Amino acid sequence: MFEHQRAIRDGLALLAGLLRCGRCGRRICVGYKARSALYYCDGGPPKGWRRCVSFGSKAIDEKVAGEVVRALSPLALEASLVAEQELQGQQEQECENARLRVQASQYEVDRAFEQFDAVDPKNRLVADLLEGRLNEKLAQLDEAKRHLEGLEVRRTTLDEKQRRQLVELAEDFPSLWNHPDANATLKKRILRTVLEEVIVTHDVDRSELDVVLHWKGGVHTMVRVAGAGPG
Repeated sequence: MFEHQRAIRDGLALLAGLLRCGRCGRRICVGYKARSALYYCDGGPPKGWRRCVSFGSKAIDEKVAGEVVRALSPLALEASLVAEQELQGQQEQECENARLRVQASQYEVDRAFEQFDAVDPKNRLVADLLEGRLNEKLAQLDEAKRHLEGLEVRRTTLDEKQRRQLVELAEDFPSLWNHPDANATLKKRILRTVLEEVIVTHDVDRSELDVVLHWKGGVHTMVRVAGAGPG
């Protein structure tokens, strides 16, 4: 079965839908056969013409994926640490806001108590009013304290050991990518997240593929892959 492909679909070919022919500018197709996949470009010529290029998926998939993994590994480490620092900063800010709320509530309670304590007990109407206000402020203080305690309980901070483990996990991204059980669909999503498209041109003299990776953001990288030819 041969198909033009841009959406993420099942199949071995990781780059299906990302490849474009450097000769004619058309999207490169993919054909699946048993446990292998073949990329090819017919170039849209009349019947009987030779293809622009055809090549197996394994070598180019591994080469492009290797470039992506190499590019992402430092970013994965940096992103993990930045995310952890941002989370800690956000939690600290929430706790600080909650502490200020407790202080403000305590101040309101102290004021309400002073007013209640100063009133003439014989003036029952005013005394009852101030007592009600004091109880309301005490309830607000209790709520503020419970909110602060909840934030402090849920607050997550990494100790040095945990930070080391996080660094090791980020640095181990290549092993995770190349693990036999790594999800192919997830790999395809990652590739499409960082790559705009991949231009492939057959270098006849060298029997190699000139492969240009167009990264999201406009940066280009060129690599060579051996083993290709016209159909």
